[in-house]
Amino acid sequence: MKVGDMVYDTSISKYGVIIQVGIDWTDTNDVTYVWDYEVLYSDGRRAYADTIELFPAEDAERHILSKKEKLRNEEK
Repeated sequence: MKVGDMVYDTSISKYGVIIQVGIDWTDTNDVTYVWDYEVLYSDGRRAYADTIELFPAEDAERHILSKKEKLRNEEK
């Protein structure tokens, strides 16, 4: 995925657009964290995300339906 791609974040169930790739962030304790992407979400918030959390937006509906079906099967 690249800057400008529309994505669906499975960890927070929101759509967004990738605004930066390859993020390094160092906290006040001098610990550095690395994320794959910075995403601007549909609610106007920005956050970091890793590849494992994101799907291309056009695949989101299929992912959501698959997740619901899996939950239904687990309930049986």
